[in-house]
Amino acid sequence: MNSRPFLVSLCCLLQMSAGALAQNLPLDKLSDCNFLDQTLSTLQQPVSRSCRSPRNQLEERLMSNLRMSSRLNACLLAAPPAARLKSFSCIDLDIQGNRELVCFRPIDDSVLRKYQDNYDPALSYRYKEGAANCPSTNRDASEAPNSLFPQLLYPIAKASFGFVVGLGDSRVPLARAYHGFGSVAPDLALSGSAIEVFDVAQYKSGQENPGVADSTDSDEDWKFQITDMPKEAQRDFARPFEEASGERIGVRIRMITISTNHTSSLPFRDRKDDLDSWQQAIASYLKDEGFRSLTRQELASTPFRNTDAMRDFMVKHMPYGSSDFIRRTLGPHLVFLVNDDDNDCNKVAEALVAEPEEGVKNDHGGMGFMVFTVGRCRDGGSPDAVLDDVIQRETEILEKEAKRP
Repeated sequence: MNSRPFLVSLCCLLQMSAGALAQNLPLDKLSDCNFLDQTLSTLQQPVSRSCRSPRNQLEERLMSNLRMSSRLNACLLAAPPAARLKSFSCIDLDIQGNRELVCFRPIDDSVLRKYQDNYDPALSYRYKEGAANCPSTNRDASEAPNSLFPQLLYPIAKASFGFVVGLGDSRVPLARAYHGFGSVAPDLALSGSAIEVFDVAQYKSGQENPGVADSTDSDEDWKFQITDMPKEAQRDFARPFEEASGERIGVRIRMITISTNHTSSLPFRDRKDDLDSWQQAIASYLKDEGFRSLTRQELASTPFRNTDAMRDFMVKHMPYGSSDFIRRTLGPHLVFLVNDDDNDCNKVAEALVAEPEEGVKNDHGGMGFMVFTVGRCRDGGSPDAVLDDVIQRETEILEKEAKRP
């Protein structure tokens, strides 16, 4: 028996099957030019007043989180703004003048698995090409990094993959549309649940994290990207602790990412060791300023055996969408020191290492600083003065240690 015709037929059927499986994934949002125009026009208007109450766990979790921030004006839309979003939940947002429309719907995760297992680069290319050809885009359509997955959705889902296109005629657009897919947090879904996301955002100044204070300090060799939690978010962060304790809570949170301006030949292990060394230099400064580690007895009165247990607790309680990134990047040790010399307040300082990405030669990782005051802190100035001084000195020490020959 000549098996060749049978094998050829079988191969053709398998190829057709793979294409059909991939086609089950709805790659249709970014390449629909009229749809893009329609959703973008939604952002030219004030946040809708045609809102409704949450109808399921996903909506309730998101809207509950949004109610915690005074910086947001959010509306869970009573009706989607376009026919393509008929089965989606859509939230219309204004974040200090920056507008965003975030839409999502649960889908069966077998559709995602089929697309990924039978990945067809030609299908992906055609989708991006269709998006780039829409007149309202800047012709720059690409597969999206997971960091573009809407942060609003982190409490309920995390990214798997997606696509993005810039809107407008600027090379660096003030608006963009994202179409992506992810997995739903296990506590909110039956097994097998995934999520499809459509997000269109417009920024008044091109800043994708509105309200976050960013600055860069660099020299010939080093670059330090400094991101501070904005004042409004600090108050939102502290409010639940103030209500629980009855005390005034002050907080400063700063993240610093460190890179070299030229490709470094320094091995990954040495870059990690540098971060540990710099963290210890910051701990030494804090101890000179009167901060100390908790005693074994004090730790015994908390849920933690040591600072590594604190770190694991923090990772566990991060939003679902950011937990993998935090688990990968947050270094194995945490500096946690207290200063209770001031009778009017306690001060708490934390320094956390964010490990570098192994394959990126100019990435030197980073460090996160959190400083808290509990009480009025009359000794040494106002709580704000105490917080600003500590976090600025930590930053200066980190930069000095990194630049040390």
